[in-house]
Amino acid sequence: MEEVSLLWALALLPIAAPTTLSPYYVVVIPAIIHHPGHEKVCTHLISFPETVHLSVTLEMQNQNHTLVEKDVEKPGIFECISFKVPALVTGEKQFHEPKDVVAFVRAVIRSGDRVSYEGRKKVLMKRRQETIIVDTDKAFYKPGETVKFRIVSLDESFKAIDKLYPLVLLQDPNGNRISQWVDVKPRQGIVDLSFPLASEAALGKYTIKADKDVPQRLETTFTVEEYELPKFELKLNVPPLVTTSEEKFQFTVCGRYTYGKPVQGKIEAKLIGQSDFETEENVTLSTIKKEYIDQTDKNGCAIFTVDMDELQVNNTAFGTRLLIAAELEEEGTGATDTDTAFVAIASKMVEVNFVNLNPFYKLGFPYTGKMHFAINEVPIQNHTVYLTVDVNDKETHLPYVTDEKGEVHFTLDTSEWNNTLVSLRGRYSIVNITKEDLYTYAVVQQEAFNWLKPFYSESNSFLEIQQVEEELPCDQEQEVRVDYILDRNELVPGSDHLDFYYLVVSRGRIVLNGQTQVPVGQDETLKGSFSLTLPISSELAPTANLLLYAIFADGEVAADVDVFTVSKCFKHKVTLAFSETEDLPGSKVSLNLKADPGSLCSIRAVDKSVLLKEDNIMTPESVYLWGLEEDYMIGGRGYPYRVEDFEPYPCLPPVLPLLPTARNRRSLMGAPWYQSEADVYSLFKHLRMKILTNTKVKKPVSCVRPTYEKRILQSARNQHDDVDNVIPSLVSQTGVEVTPSPKEEKTKPRTHFPETWIWDLVPVGEVGKASLQVTAPDTITEWQANMFCIADSGFGLSQRATFTVFQPFFVDVRLPYSVVREETFTLNAIVFNYLKECIQVNTSLAESPELRVESCPDCQYTSCLCAGEAKTFSWTVTATKLGKVNVSVSTEAEEAHDLCGNEIAVTPPRGRTDTVIQALLVKPGGTLEEKTHNAFLCVTEDPVTEEVSLKLPEGVLEGSGRAIVSVIGDIMGAALENLHQLLQLPFGCGEQNMVMFAPNIFVLQYLEKTKQLTPEIRDKALEFMKTGYQRQLLYKHDNGSYSAFGKRDAEGNTWLTAFVARSFGQASSGPSARPAPTCTLMSGM
Repeated sequence: MEEVSLLWALALLPIAAPTTLSPYYVVVIPAIIHHPGHEKVCTHLISFPETVHLSVTLEMQNQNHTLVEKDVEKPGIFECISFKVPALVTGEKQFHEPKDVVAFVRAVIRSGDRVSYEGRKKVLMKRRQETIIVDTDKAFYKPGETVKFRIVSLDESFKAIDKLYPLVLLQDPNGNRISQWVDVKPRQGIVDLSFPLASEAALGKYTIKADKDVPQRLETTFTVEEYELPKFELKLNVPPLVTTSEEKFQFTVCGRYTYGKPVQGKIEAKLIGQSDFETEENVTLSTIKKEYIDQTDKNGCAIFTVDMDELQVNNTAFGTRLLIAAELEEEGTGATDTDTAFVAIASKMVEVNFVNLNPFYKLGFPYTGKMHFAINEVPIQNHTVYLTVDVNDKETHLPYVTDEKGEVHFTLDTSEWNNTLVSLRGRYSIVNITKEDLYTYAVVQQEAFNWLKPFYSESNSFLEIQQVEEELPCDQEQEVRVDYILDRNELVPGSDHLDFYYLVVSRGRIVLNGQTQVPVGQDETLKGSFSLTLPISSELAPTANLLLYAIFADGEVAADVDVFTVSKCFKHKVTLAFSETEDLPGSKVSLNLKADPGSLCSIRAVDKSVLLKEDNIMTPESVYLWGLEEDYMIGGRGYPYRVEDFEPYPCLPPVLPLLPTARNRRSLMGAPWYQSEADVYSLFKHLRMKILTNTKVKKPVSCVRPTYEKRILQSARNQHDDVDNVIPSLVSQTGVEVTPSPKEEKTKPRTHFPETWIWDLVPVGEVGKASLQVTAPDTITEWQANMFCIADSGFGLSQRATFTVFQPFFVDVRLPYSVVREETFTLNAIVFNYLKECIQVNTSLAESPELRVESCPDCQYTSCLCAGEAKTFSWTVTATKLGKVNVSVSTEAEEAHDLCGNEIAVTPPRGRTDTVIQALLVKPGGTLEEKTHNAFLCVTEDPVTEEVSLKLPEGVLEGSGRAIVSVIGDIMGAALENLHQLLQLPFGCGEQNMVMFAPNIFVLQYLEKTKQLTPEIRDKALEFMKTGYQRQLLYKHDNGSYSAFGKRDAEGNTWLTAFVARSFGQASSGPSARPAPTCTLMSGM
């Protein structure tokens, strides 16, 4: 028994550094490697007394791949080698490449014919999911418009993959495939496609897929709807936080047109307590606490003052937030826009959080951290808060004052913590409140709690990377400071320096590596600091992990990891700018591009009104988000279960000697593999790196059955205190005057009002610059443009460029999306005067046979307008013709002899008139009914007569009847001559639609065989076929069958389903986008 005790005592004695250095090796490789692509494997050999042979092999089923094969001269080497990841192979026969495969990395070090060291670890080989970007020109469309979109595929380095797309799909809201493109070849990495929507396209959400098996997160959707674009936007400026001790607070509501000028109108604001509703749509009259109504001032704003007593916020039933819902009604037109905002009421719970807290502390190093205090996500500023540190059941309360972000930075001395567990509690207050005092306090505090583990080091040698909090910009160098505390006995005797090695890991890949030599003294405890310089590039975005380590003479490893936030950037730098910031409608403007030589750039410019409805412009954040893969971290282990190596941790010797009984032998078995200790090995797991090594990277653990000591932390939920914080001051929005362009104004009518102005692919050539000359549209608005470019250097994305089309005197016509023929509606037109003088204007609606205008003897269409004023003119109009009807409104600044108010009306020297011509969609009432009479006449010497009855059905709408007669000698000529009439599909049922769809197949076949098919006729016929195909899908049942009226019928029609299947099958052999497979139709029959 005494001999056993002596052996354990000797085992526990400290071991001095050996005089003969032992060799050590480290091999690091990502736990998950991707194909296709390149990864890095890092090898580190030190203190080898002779030249050895190193081989690192990737072992897969049926084949091996050599990653490293080389002789390493003494004493060793540190390097990272890039390798191409091989294709995924399994032992089983498969038709497709598997998504992932478990492989092994084997490292072998040979000295002559003898294997000196060997290690083997699992890795997961995954098929890389490409980043597929589908960029539409806008997020929503009207029926009859053309959907424009571009597709780009990027690899992990944001370089374009110039590949063939086997299949691109477009699906309607019901999941029907309405168009497809097969074997699409990109132009320099960019696919440019478009699809014309039918005038009766189904409303709802459409989906674009770059492949049928693409993940849902990489699908792109757009909506088809009947809409009117907003002309202005509403902005709420509210205080983020108010306290119950305040008597009043103010908020501001402002309206701005898309060209930046203030909106005049009425603002209605409603205040609702959050506890009274679950969603904003559930607001009822009973939940509204207060209503306010006011007119906007000259700046387009209204300021409201809220009396806190009227809201009864001190009532315990009142919510923690106040919803403010505001609506602005434009003067004269009644057009509205809404906005909502929340105001936090400091009457409930304080949110306390530790921010990016390191779960480990290192004895002797100051421990730094950050706390954040908020109420309903609003920072609590300039308030005294507390950090309670518990070391061995001894609490210390440390007061701090929050900054303007509601944050507190703290630094703690760890020298007396003695490698024990330490608890931290972030607290709003340390005042204890009795249960009886519960409702006398306004704030219920919430605490943040964290345990800190001591980081393991056998010799108490530590490294500490100083944290950099700010986001690091790209294309710069960043200096990183490192502090160290080392035991001199861990170094080689007489050594005057120590080598430190580092890896930089981003997105699971080793990006950078290096080493630095730091001189050291001869003291027993070495303390100091040094710096590293890291080049910051797009390869490190969005976050970079720096792993720094040193290997000591006895095999112990000291290490640290820190995380840096890097701005989301791209290696390829591109810029886009307009030659002017503002100009007149119809003016010539240049769009200047700059990109890497040989780039192909995709440019898009849209009306700001489009973005107010839904902003889908690509941003660096969205590109990086598309490229993110699912996280494979599992709990504290860091590895997927399939590639866990199940290696036990080393065991600590027992405190007391144990007899070699069967029970004691069981208690001394290896520790569980799932231990998560505060050691160097855990740092590699956190970075998702596999490490093969003979160094000491794992903390020894007790292999005896553990016993647990319960520690109960007193709840802090019964502690309350008042809120004392500063409320940010209100900043009212004021209008910014835009100086009109000095160029001479065009007087021609304004007729061009696109929603997407520019949608072009522009090569920049070898000089890396290009200029796109464009004509400004006629819409008075701000245009926002952006651009992405593809080059050999990769993908590049520009910032937004803006250009405002503006003139100081103009008319704005407000048309509804559509009207029904013979429907009477009010046509509004607003005349704006942003000149510095008063003018007298006369506004008129042009006469048209397509519109009937009711006379209004009392209406005035001449009015005075002074600087910054607007006037709305209205007409009562009835549309009399179907289709798109042009509406023309003109305004003119006339010479006036009377005063406008107290000023003399002037006539501007130029720009005296403005005319707007816009199209109004007029839909028919009722249901379209068509009858066709065909006759085949064989003409001889005598005349041949055919009588046809043209009796109209009952209930026909007046003026909607029409007859078309066509006579032609060629039996197929009628189909060719009247092709546009055969494919007019405004309101046909399922049967009528197919009767007019099918002949186009035969028309194309006939013309192609007779070599009469011209590109113009072919494109026109295919366009009509696509429209008919979309229309027919409206009559499809869930089982795949068709009927005359679709789901309104009880069941599908066998005859019609067969006809559809035959027609679609014949159409699929043509050059058009193929309809859906007919197997669904067959199952429907």
